[in-house]
Amino acid sequence: MALPGVIRAAMHKFRDASPAVKASMAYMVCTFLQKGVSLLTTPIFTRLLTTEQYGYYSVYNSWLAVIKIFSTLMLAGTVYMQAVVKFQEDRDRMTGAVAGLGTMTTLTVTLIYLLFREQINALLDVDTLIMTCILITAWEELLLDLWAVQQRVDYAWKRLVALTLAVTVLKPALGILSVLATEVFKAEARIVSAVAVDVVAYSGFFVLFIRRGKTLFDRRYWKYFLAFSIPLLPHFLTRIVLNHSDTLMIKALCGESAAGIYNLAHSLAWMLTLVTNALLNTINPWIFQRIRERTFDKIGGAVYLTSALVAGAGLCLTCVAPEAVRIFAPAEYHGAVWLIPPLVASVFFTYLYSLFSDFEYYYEAKANILLASVIGGVLNIALNYVFIGRYGYVAAGWTTMACFVFLACAHFAAMRRILRKREGAVTAIALRPVLLITAAFLLLSALCMLTYDLPVLRYAVLLAAAAVLLWQRKRILQPLLALRRK
Repeated sequence: MALPGVIRAAMHKFRDASPAVKASMAYMVCTFLQKGVSLLTTPIFTRLLTTEQYGYYSVYNSWLAVIKIFSTLMLAGTVYMQAVVKFQEDRDRMTGAVAGLGTMTTLTVTLIYLLFREQINALLDVDTLIMTCILITAWEELLLDLWAVQQRVDYAWKRLVALTLAVTVLKPALGILSVLATEVFKAEARIVSAVAVDVVAYSGFFVLFIRRGKTLFDRRYWKYFLAFSIPLLPHFLTRIVLNHSDTLMIKALCGESAAGIYNLAHSLAWMLTLVTNALLNTINPWIFQRIRERTFDKIGGAVYLTSALVAGAGLCLTCVAPEAVRIFAPAEYHGAVWLIPPLVASVFFTYLYSLFSDFEYYYEAKANILLASVIGGVLNIALNYVFIGRYGYVAAGWTTMACFVFLACAHFAAMRRILRKREGAVTAIALRPVLLITAAFLLLSALCMLTYDLPVLRYAVLLAAAAVLLWQRKRILQPLLALRRK
């Protein structure tokens, strides 16, 4: 079929799909476009900014992720999505109350910062500009997230996709212009320009929530959301620790230049999440269905197949790491090459433990999830402190991988324990196939690293592997298509 024919067929299928399917497809395409724009502009910013300036911007994003937890209590997360359905008849008033609560917590954190500004700046090693931008951005993102959840629940994908794509284009475009317009404060210009886009794009939602809900305070809803959000703060914090503590500790122990190099490697390695997120969106609901039906014997095959696919995609990304770094950044970022393999492996282990933890969520074993997260976060900080100081920023990639290995093992053990307790002698996911896939992935990743200085040999092996995959494509894709239909 010619390409226009393929496009027409896809458009017909999209037009005839249900609202839920249309929304799901639209959000997936939107996510890919967001990631694509981000990746395409990375080479521009790594060349416009020095490694120190890029590190400054990376540290800003890391502290934003941390402080946002305290200033907004993550009110627009899963608890709000549940509340939108639970309080459907009173959704507007509930949303206005949540917006008011998030505004109050943000103002409280802002007041605390103003009272102890010098001490906080010294403790976090930031300046007032960064903190101001962080607090504004956190509040604006809260408003966006509240509105976005409503759109997703209503399958109103058109407005959400349009706004997301507009912001996705405007932020880097204005950022590039701002960086080019200044000679000194380039990183600051990059940050301020992004905040300006957020303010223009999202502030109107606050007015919208007040107009529809006719309130910013409701004792019932404030109590409901505080009771849910505050106990989950340790879980949110440990997730942030695992994703951002590396950058912050590298900055403290090795400087902003090293933090910029690490952040580039992290961004490139996390490209693999495009594959893992797409697979998880398909397989997670399917696993829950199999658990509910008690057809545990069907789960293992899907887990092994998709894990092998993630491992294969990760190997491809590891294989092209030297060329990817050269494309996305100038020579001073070359050290990022040696960080990509362990960070790619971290994504692989994240995929594994996401599958194992489905059993914990289904059987409501929340304590297991929280305990594993807290131990993983503490372990990450301890390993970073010991090994970054001794071996430099490259050690952060390996400490991150070690922590995700721990999480995969912890969630696998929890899964086995829960199944024994709840279902008797049941094995949904066997250990041996998982170990074989993992061992093969780690061994081939190590071989890729050994050939980083032998590009001809490396690409000969990659092409041979691609030829085998093309030859066996029907055998590989058929089980996946069957899983998708189910």
